[in-house]
This record gives sequence, C-alpha cells and structure tokens, in this order.
Amino acid sequence: MDPSTGATDRPGGSASGEKAEAIYQQLLAFLARLDENHVPYALIMDRPEGIMVQFAMPGVRWEVEFMTDGRIDVERFYGTGVIEDETALDELWQLLALDRQ
Repeated sequence: MDPSTGATDRPGGSASGEKAEAIYQQLLAFLARLDENHVPYALIMDRPEGIMVQFAMPGVRWEVEFMTDGRIDVERFYGTGVIEDETALDELWQLLALDRQ
C-alpha cells in the first residue's frame, strides 16, 4: 500500500480505500462550495472515523460530518432569535459544573 494515497497494489484497489477516496473528494467539493459562497467554516475531528465541518448561517448552526464508511451525517441547530445579555452565561457555568459532578 502507498501510505501517501492509501492505494493498494491489488488490481482495482481496496473497497475501503475507494470509499475513503470518494468521501475525501466529496469533502473537498463541499468545502469548495462553502468557499465559493464565502461561508466561514471550521474542520473538527472529534472521532477517528469522521471529519466534521461546522459553520453557521443566520439562525442555524450546521454540523456536516464526512464518515470513512461513506456516510454524510448532517445536524442543524436552530436559534430562537432571542438575544440575551451576559447573565445567560450563568446558566452555562451551572451546566458545566453539573457535568463535572
């Protein structure tokens, strides 16, 4: 196997290598479309089997995860449109304290 590409010496390559190549191409095409539309994004790898693209648009935060098995998982988080002041951060600190217990 070529470590730089993941290609095998077998004719036709491996099925998992082909899936990885296909999902990588989909990820690159997706990022190019975000770039074309001037959408800032962050790449996050919080588990070994996927790369997540996070970005926000007015009222919606998106998480699009490109998985090594070829799946693309999409989650959307909708905002209420209510803007709060800094006292809302008290709730955040309380929730984080509960998670540590």
